[in-house]
Amino acid sequence: MQLMDKVFTYKAAASEILPAIDIARVMGYDENDVPEPFAGIIKESVAHANSLLEARAFIRIVEAPVFEKQNHGMMVQEQEFCLENVVFNMLKRSASVAFFICTIGPDLPEVIHEQSADGDLLAAYVYDILGTLSVESAMDVFQARFKAEMAGRQLNITNRYSPGYCNWDIKEQELLFKVTGDDFTGVKLSTSCLMQPIKSISGIIGIGENVKFNRYTCSRCDQKDCLYASIKADGRAGGS
Repeated sequence: MQLMDKVFTYKAAASEILPAIDIARVMGYDENDVPEPFAGIIKESVAHANSLLEARAFIRIVEAPVFEKQNHGMMVQEQEFCLENVVFNMLKRSASVAFFICTIGPDLPEVIHEQSADGDLLAAYVYDILGTLSVESAMDVFQARFKAEMAGRQLNITNRYSPGYCNWDIKEQELLFKVTGDDFTGVKLSTSCLMQPIKSISGIIGIGENVKFNRYTCSRCDQKDCLYASIKADGRAGGS
């Protein structure tokens, strides 16, 4: 089935994103035993986020990627990616690949900046975690929709994978942005590969009859201090 250069755009309300978020767990607390002042800040931040989140995603499907086992490479539209072992093995059976960019918009990052500038570092810390979890939760929502779209075409998808994780070089976001040509989310990439707005993510999803969705294999990764490991630990993030 031809999907050549197919584009999908998605939006989601805060009410679709926030229920899946557990800030306390990422901070190392049981949600029913969070000490003050964190409990109050968490409650306030989640309530505030209802008016701050503008979640949207852009997904572009590209046909017939060429995979090279020897160097864990993937060639797409004259862009050569070096995916490293984990990501390569998850994607290598893909007949098509979907490049995505997802953001929750500029408002919550601006609040984080203002809190830091005012010296309210505890609040900035909590809101920063909220922003990270929110963009992951948003992409979970969008990925589930995308998975349903592909299932309607009798196609499977893999989980999503992002530059900077699983030893995939963060600098390859430059190639990813070249392929997507996104003008929907408003996300821009700096020369240091930092996305603006900062609470944004990008990555790739494999598509095809012979791929399957696998939960994240954090136990196989030797990357230290990875926030993904705590986000993914309970198996919720990353869709189903």
